[in-house]
Amino acid sequence: MANISAHIQQGVKHRLTGENRAIVQNIYTSVGYKALWIGTQNEKKASELIQALNNPLFNYKNKSFDQASISRLYYLLDSGEISSAKRASVYARLDLILTNSMVRLVRFIVQGDVDWALVQKKMFALRESDDIKAVWEMQPKAFPSQKLLLSAIVNGDIYTYLSSLLPLETRYKKLITLLKNYRVMNKFPQIPYSNTVLKQGDSASRIKEIKKRLQISGDYPKNAEINSKFGARLTRAVKTYQKRYLLKVTGKIDKTVTYYLNQPVKNNIQAILTNLDKTKLYPKAFEEEHVEVNIPDFNLRYYVDGRMVEKMGLVVGRIDRP
Repeated sequence: MANISAHIQQGVKHRLTGENRAIVQNIYTSVGYKALWIGTQNEKKASELIQALNNPLFNYKNKSFDQASISRLYYLLDSGEISSAKRASVYARLDLILTNSMVRLVRFIVQGDVDWALVQKKMFALRESDDIKAVWEMQPKAFPSQKLLLSAIVNGDIYTYLSSLLPLETRYKKLITLLKNYRVMNKFPQIPYSNTVLKQGDSASRIKEIKKRLQISGDYPKNAEINSKFGARLTRAVKTYQKRYLLKVTGKIDKTVTYYLNQPVKNNIQAILTNLDKTKLYPKAFEEEHVEVNIPDFNLRYYVDGRMVEKMGLVVGRIDRP
């Protein structure tokens, strides 16, 4: 192990680059350049880290985080393809990569991969009208406490620590669940366009495809009958869908609804990813009493102790041109 520590010390000096170099160096300096992930005593936490790197709860964009290199080095070491003279240096390299991947994962959970400085620059560049001035409060988070990170690594509390970093946790986890569902969805059936507006009581062959499509997104019950009749269940499903996409709630299928139903799954996935990125700007939870303004759905909501106690509509725009 002493030989491995010497290789780790050299690796920290000569192999590491980028914004995480100083953090990784501080971690190893704090433990005297001892291996953090290799060896029988570290197997459990190394396994937990590798699982976390693959877990969409933490890595929802399926970023590599050097997982291919980690797998390759484990294979070379386990298969005996590394000579005894080189094993210490390879073990050291593996340990360094695992630590660097942990730091990268922490940074992704807390800050994401969005260039928030560029976003702010574009926001400030927006034209301001004579009587309206926009103030954009956007506070990207700093890297979390290195002391807590080190403690999690040394004590093997990988999952618990990473979970503690999740932003706006309740909403974030709902988005992750939604993302998982969309990623395993079948290709959406294409619904033929028609000038005829479908409503409850109608019959048409394309109603079957509409029901299949709404079943995939969870709006139409899985156990409901798939036939060509437009019943009350389908009306409720269409209204639920229209509310979610901020469409006029009629319970009917017109060209506009058909257009939205025919959008590919990837569009929904991208929208979820964008909303997950936005959570990086929020705390783990809002204060017990807070107001939330959702401009796209023109509503203001007032929450107390996590419960919505008031909801009211908003008018967005200028006073003379809402």
